[in-house]
Amino acid sequence: IMMTDKGIYVPSDLKDLEEAFEKYCPNTMFLDVGSGNGSVLELAWKHSATVRGVEIDKEFYETTKFKRWVTNGHFDKIDFSIYNIIYYFLKGTDEEESLAEKMNSKARDKIIIYRRGSNQEETDKFIAKLTNFKVIETFKYIYILNKVQ
Repeated sequence: IMMTDKGIYVPSDLKDLEEAFEKYCPNTMFLDVGSGNGSVLELAWKHSATVRGVEIDKEFYETTKFKRWVTNGHFDKIDFSIYNIIYYFLKGTDEEESLAEKMNSKARDKIIIYRRGSNQEETDKFIAKLTNFKVIETFKYIYILNKVQ
C-alpha cells in the first residue's frame, strides 16, 4: 500500500480479477482509471480487450509495462464514452466524487469496480452515485455495473 499525492495505490490482485475479466473483457475497449504498474491492463489485454490506461502519478507512468497505451494525466482529459468497460479500484483517487459524476454521465456500457481494501459502506456509497448504472453481477471484491437503458 502506498499513499500518492492523489490517492492510495495498491496493486490489484490479479487472481481476484481473472474470472470477471474472462467473462467481460473479450472484444471490448477497456479503460483503467489509475492504471499504476499496468498489470490490470495486461490482464485485460490477455483476455482480448483493447486497453488504455490513465495514470496521474508520473513515477507510475514512467515505469508502467503498457506506457504506450497509458496517458499520464488526469481522468478529466479522457473521453470515457469510447470505452465499453471503465475499470476502477476504489480509493484510487481523492476525487471520487467527480470520477463518479464523469462515469455516470459519460460511461456508455459497463463499469467494473474493484473494492478490495474498502468496506461495504464505502463501496455502496460509491456505487450509489452511479445512478445511471445497476449492479448486474458480483465476484469476490468485484462489482460489474451495466448502464441502465
